[in-house]
Amino acid sequence: MLSRAETQPCPVALDTVDRDRLALIHHPRVPDGCDPGSGGPTPSSPPATTAPPATTAPPTTAAPTTPSPTAASGTAIPGTWSLLTTADGTCTDSPALIGASFIAEGTTICSPSGTPGPMAPTAWTTRTVPEGSGATAAVRFPPGGGLVVATDDGPCIEGLGMPGTWDCHPAASGFPYTDISGLASLGIDAIYVLPDSVAHVPDILSTPGTAWSLPTVTGVAGAAPTRIAVIEEPAPEVWTGTNGHGVVVLDIGTGSTTRHTTADGLPSGDVRDLATGSSDPKFGAGLPVWAATAAGVARWDGTSWTVFTTAEGLPSNDVHAIAVTADGVPWVATAGGPASFDGSAWYGYGSADGVTAEVTDDDATAWGVWFATPGDGLLVFVAS
Repeated sequence: MLSRAETQPCPVALDTVDRDRLALIHHPRVPDGCDPGSGGPTPSSPPATTAPPATTAPPTTAAPTTPSPTAASGTAIPGTWSLLTTADGTCTDSPALIGASFIAEGTTICSPSGTPGPMAPTAWTTRTVPEGSGATAAVRFPPGGGLVVATDDGPCIEGLGMPGTWDCHPAASGFPYTDISGLASLGIDAIYVLPDSVAHVPDILSTPGTAWSLPTVTGVAGAAPTRIAVIEEPAPEVWTGTNGHGVVVLDIGTGSTTRHTTADGLPSGDVRDLATGSSDPKFGAGLPVWAATAAGVARWDGTSWTVFTTAEGLPSNDVHAIAVTADGVPWVATAGGPASFDGSAWYGYGSADGVTAEVTDDDATAWGVWFATPGDGLLVFVAS
């Protein structure tokens, strides 16, 4: 435990039934990005509307390049970069990465069709969420692999009832969690990011009457959650970034919280994003935990934080987001462009690699590493 960590009980403790249910979290999970009607977990669903094939030329790709590393630079990962736009079938040129293999604009979300391969997606399917004005996150939950989409008016679940139907829980239905900006799964448990708290719902399929939340994420006035990550090993925990007050760790088993701040080794209290050691669900989510902050990247190994900045090859210390691929490689979206970590240092990708777009967010998917741009489309990297 950190020497200066702060520990406080949650306002409402989990009951005995909730604790016993935690033994269920290790059953295999359905990976994100598995689209219904195209080999996904709900093959009985009618095919979603598929965007017509692009009439323009295929997206321009850049040949893999591996510039010679400098003293403060890691090694580039060989691969191909592509910039996909609405002309290529995507639903937006300003994507919000709402979940692995899903992007959105408003209530319209789109995902690749077909089977992931050694190239960027070439066809997309779209679906419209029936509630709210904007989708903010999407995760597939077991059992059944239903698609759960978070919106500003509560969650909506597709594919758990009749094929192609939605089961939504808006404010009008009395659902207590409406303005949801983030979503994660812990087995069949749902974790919602709310405007000033984080809510744990023990079963996504049931009425959340036994859910508990944190009225104040850190116990400090003005704190608000940014993004979350969940780990299953060595114990089930929810890691929450905040807008200036560090990271809060929620221990699901004990109902207690621990706060990590700059005094404990974080480079900044402004934590924009968090990721765990692998995005492959067959391994389970575990350490290390990576944090993208306003002053660099930090890695928690279970004992202490290790900080990485431009001195270790980051293109910029202003880090917007972080994602970890299935094989454990961290990727970041920074103010200076995308970068990957080779185990010792970071390599920043730029015009020499075929990357010219500004990036604002990223996600590790079965289709490669995706980067959001503020209007140029979806930037995709596929390793060779």
